[in-house]
Amino acid sequence: MLKKNFRILIEDIKAVTYHSLYVHQEKDGSWQAIILFDI
Repeated sequence: MLKKNFRILIEDIKAVTYHSLYVHQEKDGSWQAIILFDI
C-alpha cells in the first residue's frame, strides 16, 4: 500500500551523478524504500 505522500516523477532524468537505494521491512511487516538521485 502506498502512503499519501507518494510522488510520481514527471520529468525525465537526463543524467545521474549519484544514486542510492535503501529498502527495509518495518516491524509491522510493511516495506519502506528510499531512492536518492542527484540529477
